[in-house]
Amino acid sequence: MALTSKGLSEDTGLRFHKHCALYTRDVKKHTSDKEGFASDTYPMDESELSYALGKDGTTRRKLARASGCIMEYVGQVAFICGTYEERTRARTYLKWLLKQRSGLVLNEDKAYLLESRLMPVSRAHNIKGVEELIAEIRKTNNEALIVEVTEAMTTNESFFFRDIKPFDMFKDHVLPHVLEKCAAKKSLRIWCAAASNGQEPYSLAMILKEEAAKLAGWKIEIIGTDISRQVLKKAEQGLYSQFEVQRGLPITLLVKYFDKQDDQWQIKPEIRSMVQYKYYNLLDSLTGLGHFDVVFCRNVLIYFDQPTKGKVLGEIAKLMPDYGMLFLGGAETVLGVSDKFAPVAGQRGVYALTGK
Repeated sequence: MALTSKGLSEDTGLRFHKHCALYTRDVKKHTSDKEGFASDTYPMDESELSYALGKDGTTRRKLARASGCIMEYVGQVAFICGTYEERTRARTYLKWLLKQRSGLVLNEDKAYLLESRLMPVSRAHNIKGVEELIAEIRKTNNEALIVEVTEAMTTNESFFFRDIKPFDMFKDHVLPHVLEKCAAKKSLRIWCAAASNGQEPYSLAMILKEEAAKLAGWKIEIIGTDISRQVLKKAEQGLYSQFEVQRGLPITLLVKYFDKQDDQWQIKPEIRSMVQYKYYNLLDSLTGLGHFDVVFCRNVLIYFDQPTKGKVLGEIAKLMPDYGMLFLGGAETVLGVSDKFAPVAGQRGVYALTGK
Protein backbone atom coordinates (compact mmCIF):
# COMPACT_ATOMS: atom_id res chain seq x y z
CA MET A 1 0.00 0.00 0.00
CA ALA A 2 1.41 3.41 -0.99
CA LEU A 3 2.06 5.88 1.82
CA THR A 4 0.26 9.07 0.84
CA SER A 5 -1.65 11.84 2.58
CA LYS A 6 -4.08 12.37 -0.31
CA GLY A 7 -7.53 13.28 0.90
CA LEU A 8 -6.48 14.04 4.48
CA SER A 9 -7.04 17.38 6.20
CA GLU A 10 -4.01 19.64 6.63
CA ASP A 11 -3.65 18.79 10.34
CA THR A 12 -4.20 15.05 9.82
CA GLY A 13 -1.85 15.11 6.82
CA LEU A 14 0.94 16.61 8.92
CA ARG A 15 0.43 13.99 11.63
CA PHE A 16 0.56 11.31 8.94
CA HIS A 17 3.89 12.64 7.64
CA LYS A 18 5.35 12.91 11.14
CA HIS A 19 4.47 9.24 11.71
CA CYS A 20 6.06 8.22 8.40
CA ALA A 21 9.18 10.21 9.32
CA LEU A 22 10.17 7.28 11.54
CA TYR A 23 10.67 5.22 8.38
CA THR A 24 12.40 7.90 6.26
CA ARG A 25 14.62 9.66 8.82
CA ASP A 26 17.76 8.03 7.40
CA VAL A 27 16.96 8.96 3.79
CA LYS A 28 19.61 11.36 2.44
CA LYS A 29 19.37 13.98 -0.26
CA HIS A 30 19.98 12.33 -3.63
CA THR A 31 19.99 13.63 -7.20
CA SER A 32 20.17 11.15 -10.07
CA ASP A 33 22.30 12.03 -13.11
CA LYS A 34 20.14 9.88 -15.41
CA GLU A 35 18.72 11.81 -18.35
CA GLY A 36 15.64 9.57 -18.53
CA PHE A 37 13.06 8.69 -15.90
CA ALA A 38 14.54 8.43 -12.40
CA SER A 39 13.88 9.54 -8.84
CA ASP A 40 15.44 12.11 -6.50
CA THR A 41 14.99 12.56 -2.76
CA TYR A 42 14.84 15.90 -0.95
CA PRO A 43 14.64 15.78 2.90
CA MET A 44 12.99 18.69 4.73
CA ASP A 45 12.62 19.72 8.34
CA GLU A 46 9.20 19.87 10.01
CA SER A 47 8.52 23.55 9.32
CA GLU A 48 9.60 23.21 5.67
CA LEU A 49 7.30 20.21 5.24
CA SER A 50 4.30 22.18 6.50
CA TYR A 51 5.05 25.03 4.09
CA ALA A 52 5.77 22.77 1.08
CA LEU A 53 2.70 20.61 1.73
CA GLY A 54 0.17 23.45 1.91
CA LYS A 55 -3.47 23.26 2.86
CA ASP A 56 -4.79 19.77 2.04
CA GLY A 57 -1.63 19.15 -0.01
CA THR A 58 -2.39 21.88 -2.56
CA THR A 59 1.16 23.28 -2.66
CA ARG A 60 2.67 19.85 -3.31
CA ARG A 61 0.21 19.23 -6.16
CA LYS A 62 0.96 22.64 -7.70
CA LEU A 63 4.70 21.98 -7.58
CA ALA A 64 4.14 18.62 -9.27
CA ARG A 65 1.98 20.15 -12.02
CA ALA A 66 4.35 23.07 -12.64
CA SER A 67 7.40 20.83 -12.96
CA GLY A 68 5.75 17.90 -14.75
CA CYS A 69 7.02 15.52 -12.06
CA ILE A 70 5.47 12.88 -9.89
CA MET A 71 6.04 14.36 -6.43
CA GLU A 72 5.06 12.68 -3.17
CA TYR A 73 6.07 13.41 0.41
CA VAL A 74 6.74 10.41 2.64
CA GLY A 75 7.58 11.44 6.17
CA GLN A 76 9.68 14.58 5.78
CA VAL A 77 11.18 13.55 2.43
CA ALA A 78 10.05 14.70 -1.01
CA PHE A 79 10.30 11.89 -3.56
CA ILE A 80 10.59 13.45 -7.02
CA CYS A 81 10.16 11.23 -10.09
CA GLY A 82 10.49 12.20 -13.74
CA THR A 83 12.99 12.99 -16.48
CA TYR A 84 16.21 14.83 -15.64
CA GLU A 85 14.76 18.16 -16.81
CA GLU A 86 11.49 17.66 -14.92
CA ARG A 87 13.30 16.73 -11.71
CA THR A 88 15.66 19.70 -12.01
CA ARG A 89 12.69 21.99 -12.48
CA ALA A 90 10.89 20.50 -9.47
CA ARG A 91 13.93 20.90 -7.19
CA THR A 92 14.40 24.50 -8.35
CA TYR A 93 10.77 25.39 -7.60
CA LEU A 94 10.86 23.59 -4.23
CA LYS A 95 14.08 25.35 -3.15
CA TRP A 96 12.72 28.72 -4.24
CA LEU A 97 9.50 28.09 -2.33
CA LEU A 98 11.29 27.06 0.88
CA LYS A 99 13.53 30.13 0.75
CA GLN A 100 10.44 32.34 0.79
CA ARG A 101 9.12 30.92 4.06
CA SER A 102 11.65 32.86 6.15
CA GLY A 103 11.14 36.12 4.23
CA LEU A 104 13.36 37.99 1.80
CA VAL A 105 16.25 39.87 3.43
CA LEU A 106 17.74 42.54 1.16
CA ASN A 107 20.24 45.35 1.53
CA GLU A 108 19.57 48.64 -0.27
CA ASP A 109 21.36 47.57 -3.48
CA LYS A 110 19.47 44.27 -3.68
CA ALA A 111 16.20 46.04 -2.84
CA TYR A 112 16.67 48.25 -5.90
CA LEU A 113 17.41 45.16 -8.01
CA LEU A 114 14.25 43.49 -6.73
CA GLU A 115 12.14 46.56 -7.42
CA SER A 116 13.46 47.14 -10.94
CA ARG A 117 12.99 43.53 -12.03
CA LEU A 118 9.72 42.66 -10.34
CA MET A 119 7.69 45.84 -10.88
CA PRO A 120 7.06 44.94 -14.57
CA VAL A 121 5.75 41.54 -13.40
CA SER A 122 3.54 43.26 -10.82
CA ARG A 123 2.11 45.67 -13.40
CA ALA A 124 1.44 42.86 -15.88
CA HIS A 125 -0.75 41.16 -13.27
CA ASN A 126 -2.38 44.38 -11.99
CA ILE A 127 -0.66 43.97 -8.63
CA LYS A 128 0.18 47.20 -6.77
CA GLY A 129 3.84 46.55 -5.91
CA VAL A 130 6.60 44.07 -5.10
CA GLU A 131 5.46 43.43 -1.52
CA GLU A 132 1.97 42.67 -2.77
CA LEU A 133 3.42 40.41 -5.50
CA ILE A 134 5.37 38.35 -2.93
CA ALA A 135 2.26 38.20 -0.73
CA GLU A 136 0.23 36.95 -3.70
CA ILE A 137 2.74 34.17 -4.38
CA ARG A 138 2.77 33.11 -0.74
CA LYS A 139 -1.02 33.12 -0.64
CA THR A 140 -1.79 31.32 -3.92
CA ASN A 141 1.45 29.49 -4.87
CA ASN A 142 0.55 30.33 -8.48
CA GLU A 143 3.11 28.25 -10.41
CA ALA A 144 2.96 30.41 -13.55
CA LEU A 145 3.65 33.51 -11.47
CA ILE A 146 6.52 31.74 -9.66
CA VAL A 147 8.13 30.95 -13.04
CA GLU A 148 7.75 34.60 -14.16
CA VAL A 149 9.39 35.88 -10.97
CA THR A 150 12.23 33.35 -11.26
CA GLU A 151 12.88 34.39 -14.86
CA ALA A 152 12.82 38.08 -13.93
CA MET A 153 15.24 37.67 -11.02
CA THR A 154 17.72 35.46 -12.90
CA THR A 155 17.89 37.36 -16.20
CA ASN A 156 21.19 39.22 -15.93
CA GLU A 157 22.60 41.87 -18.20
CA SER A 158 25.58 40.77 -20.26
CA PHE A 159 27.53 41.91 -23.29
CA PHE A 160 30.37 40.75 -25.50
CA PHE A 161 33.88 40.86 -23.98
CA ARG A 162 32.46 42.37 -20.79
CA ASP A 163 35.20 44.06 -18.73
CA ILE A 164 37.70 43.22 -21.50
CA LYS A 165 40.61 42.44 -19.11
CA PRO A 166 39.43 38.91 -18.16
CA PHE A 167 39.30 37.99 -21.84
CA ASP A 168 42.77 39.44 -22.45
CA MET A 169 44.09 37.43 -19.49
CA PHE A 170 42.40 34.32 -20.83
CA LYS A 171 44.02 34.75 -24.24
CA ASP A 172 47.49 35.91 -23.13
CA HIS A 173 48.07 33.94 -19.91
CA VAL A 174 45.48 31.29 -19.05
CA LEU A 175 45.09 29.76 -22.51
CA PRO A 176 48.85 29.17 -23.07
CA HIS A 177 49.11 27.69 -19.55
CA VAL A 178 46.20 25.31 -20.05
CA LEU A 179 47.24 24.30 -23.58
CA GLU A 180 50.63 23.30 -22.25
CA LYS A 181 49.03 21.17 -19.53
CA CYS A 182 46.55 19.60 -21.95
CA ALA A 183 49.02 18.98 -24.78
CA ALA A 184 48.99 15.20 -24.33
CA LYS A 185 45.21 14.80 -24.57
CA LYS A 186 44.61 17.68 -27.02
CA SER A 187 41.29 18.42 -25.41
CA LEU A 188 40.04 21.64 -23.80
CA ARG A 189 36.79 22.07 -21.87
CA ILE A 190 35.47 25.46 -20.72
CA TRP A 191 32.38 26.12 -18.62
CA CYS A 192 30.50 29.42 -18.49
CA ALA A 193 28.42 28.93 -15.34
CA ALA A 194 26.01 31.82 -15.97
CA ALA A 195 25.81 32.01 -19.75
CA SER A 196 22.86 34.42 -19.79
CA ASN A 197 22.16 35.48 -23.40
CA GLY A 198 25.35 33.83 -24.66
CA GLN A 199 27.70 36.78 -25.05
CA GLU A 200 30.37 35.39 -22.71
CA PRO A 201 30.66 31.88 -24.22
CA TYR A 202 30.53 33.30 -27.75
CA SER A 203 33.28 35.80 -26.85
CA LEU A 204 35.46 32.87 -25.76
CA ALA A 205 34.55 30.94 -28.90
CA MET A 206 35.70 33.86 -31.07
CA ILE A 207 39.01 34.08 -29.17
CA LEU A 208 39.60 30.36 -29.73
CA LYS A 209 38.65 30.69 -33.39
CA GLU A 210 41.22 33.45 -33.76
CA GLU A 211 43.79 31.09 -32.19
CA ALA A 212 42.84 28.24 -34.53
CA ALA A 213 46.41 27.74 -35.76
CA LYS A 214 47.49 26.73 -32.24
CA LEU A 215 44.50 24.42 -31.82
CA ALA A 216 44.71 22.30 -34.97
CA GLY A 217 43.65 18.75 -34.09
CA TRP A 218 42.27 19.76 -30.68
CA LYS A 219 38.81 18.93 -29.35
CA ILE A 220 37.27 22.13 -27.97
CA GLU A 221 34.12 22.20 -25.84
CA ILE A 222 32.44 25.26 -24.38
CA ILE A 223 29.46 24.59 -22.12
CA GLY A 224 27.13 27.45 -21.21
CA THR A 225 24.60 26.95 -18.42
CA ASP A 226 21.91 29.09 -16.85
CA ILE A 227 18.84 28.72 -14.64
CA SER A 228 16.70 30.74 -17.06
CA ARG A 229 15.31 28.88 -20.06
CA GLN A 230 14.33 32.21 -21.59
CA VAL A 231 17.91 33.46 -21.90
CA LEU A 232 19.21 30.03 -22.97
CA LYS A 233 16.78 30.07 -25.89
CA LYS A 234 18.12 33.45 -26.99
CA ALA A 235 21.71 32.23 -26.55
CA GLU A 236 21.12 29.22 -28.78
CA GLN A 237 19.69 31.44 -31.50
CA GLY A 238 22.73 33.72 -31.33
CA LEU A 239 20.63 36.64 -32.57
CA TYR A 240 21.44 40.12 -31.25
CA SER A 241 20.28 43.70 -31.79
CA GLN A 242 22.46 46.50 -33.13
CA PHE A 243 22.68 47.88 -29.58
CA GLU A 244 23.90 44.52 -28.21
CA VAL A 245 26.67 44.06 -30.78
CA GLN A 246 27.88 47.63 -30.29
CA ARG A 247 28.64 46.98 -26.62
CA GLY A 248 32.17 45.62 -26.36
CA LEU A 249 32.34 43.73 -29.67
CA PRO A 250 35.21 44.85 -31.95
CA ILE A 251 33.98 45.79 -35.42
CA THR A 252 36.46 43.36 -37.01
CA LEU A 253 34.89 40.41 -35.16
CA LEU A 254 31.37 41.63 -35.95
CA VAL A 255 32.13 41.64 -39.68
CA LYS A 256 34.01 38.34 -39.52
CA TYR A 257 31.70 36.21 -37.36
CA PHE A 258 28.18 37.68 -37.73
CA ASP A 259 25.59 37.78 -40.51
CA LYS A 260 23.11 40.66 -40.86
CA GLN A 261 19.51 39.49 -40.42
CA ASP A 262 17.19 42.44 -41.15
CA ASP A 263 17.77 44.80 -38.19
CA GLN A 264 19.66 42.16 -36.16
CA TRP A 265 22.94 40.28 -36.25
CA GLN A 266 23.31 36.50 -35.98
CA ILE A 267 26.50 34.69 -35.02
CA LYS A 268 27.67 32.42 -37.80
CA PRO A 269 27.11 28.65 -37.44
CA GLU A 270 30.86 28.02 -37.13
CA ILE A 271 30.87 29.95 -33.82
CA ARG A 272 27.45 28.82 -32.58
CA SER A 273 28.44 25.18 -33.05
CA MET A 274 31.36 25.65 -30.64
CA VAL A 275 29.01 26.22 -27.68
CA GLN A 276 26.54 23.82 -26.04
CA TYR A 277 23.84 25.30 -23.80
CA LYS A 278 22.24 23.49 -20.88
CA TYR A 279 19.70 24.35 -18.21
CA TYR A 280 21.48 24.01 -14.85
CA ASN A 281 21.14 25.29 -11.31
CA LEU A 282 24.42 26.00 -9.49
CA LEU A 283 22.80 24.93 -6.22
CA ASP A 284 22.33 21.39 -7.53
CA SER A 285 24.97 18.67 -7.82
CA LEU A 286 27.42 19.64 -10.59
CA THR A 287 28.89 16.18 -11.21
CA GLY A 288 26.72 15.61 -14.27
CA LEU A 289 28.56 18.36 -16.14
CA GLY A 290 31.91 16.53 -16.26
CA HIS A 291 35.36 18.07 -15.77
CA PHE A 292 36.61 21.47 -16.96
CA ASP A 293 40.03 23.01 -17.52
CA VAL A 294 38.71 26.58 -17.25
CA VAL A 295 35.58 27.85 -15.48
CA PHE A 296 34.00 31.29 -15.88
CA CYS A 297 31.68 32.00 -12.93
CA ARG A 298 31.62 35.78 -13.14
CA ASN A 299 29.11 38.02 -11.35
CA VAL A 300 27.16 35.06 -9.96
CA LEU A 301 28.40 34.58 -6.39
CA ILE A 302 27.40 38.14 -5.46
CA TYR A 303 23.78 36.95 -5.34
CA PHE A 304 24.50 34.16 -2.80
CA ASP A 305 24.97 34.27 0.95
CA GLN A 306 28.40 33.37 2.39
CA PRO A 307 27.77 29.65 3.11
CA THR A 308 26.28 29.14 -0.36
CA LYS A 309 29.26 30.84 -2.00
CA GLY A 310 31.61 28.47 -0.21
CA LYS A 311 29.55 25.44 -1.17
CA VAL A 312 29.40 26.42 -4.86
CA LEU A 313 33.16 27.08 -4.99
CA GLY A 314 33.80 23.72 -3.35
CA GLU A 315 31.65 21.96 -5.94
CA ILE A 316 33.37 23.78 -8.80
CA ALA A 317 36.80 22.75 -7.44
CA LYS A 318 35.77 19.09 -7.70
CA LEU A 319 35.25 19.51 -11.46
CA MET A 320 38.74 20.86 -12.18
CA PRO A 321 42.21 19.34 -12.58
CA ASP A 322 45.05 20.71 -10.44
CA TYR A 323 46.10 23.11 -13.21
CA GLY A 324 42.54 24.43 -13.74
CA MET A 325 41.74 28.14 -13.69
CA LEU A 326 38.66 29.92 -12.35
CA PHE A 327 37.43 33.39 -13.40
CA LEU A 328 35.25 35.41 -11.01
CA GLY A 329 33.75 38.90 -11.36
CA GLY A 330 35.66 42.02 -10.40
CA ALA A 331 33.58 42.48 -7.22
CA GLU A 332 33.93 38.84 -6.15
CA THR A 333 36.63 37.04 -4.19
CA VAL A 334 37.40 33.68 -2.59
CA LEU A 335 39.15 35.26 0.40
CA GLY A 336 37.29 34.39 3.58
CA VAL A 337 34.84 32.31 1.55
CA SER A 338 36.72 29.19 0.40
CA ASP A 339 40.19 27.71 0.77
CA LYS A 340 39.84 25.71 -2.45
CA PHE A 341 41.11 28.55 -4.63
CA ALA A 342 43.73 31.30 -4.32
CA PRO A 343 44.24 34.47 -6.41
CA VAL A 344 46.77 34.28 -9.24
CA ALA A 345 49.37 37.03 -8.76
CA GLY A 346 49.01 39.87 -11.25
CA GLN A 347 45.79 38.49 -12.75
CA ARG A 348 42.82 40.09 -11.04
CA GLY A 349 39.75 37.87 -11.01
CA VAL A 350 41.70 34.71 -11.90
CA TYR A 351 42.05 31.92 -9.32
CA ALA A 352 44.03 28.69 -9.16
CA LEU A 353 43.32 25.57 -7.11
CA THR A 354 45.13 25.27 -3.79
CA GLY A 355 44.88 21.49 -3.53
CA LYS A 356 43.04 21.68 -0.19
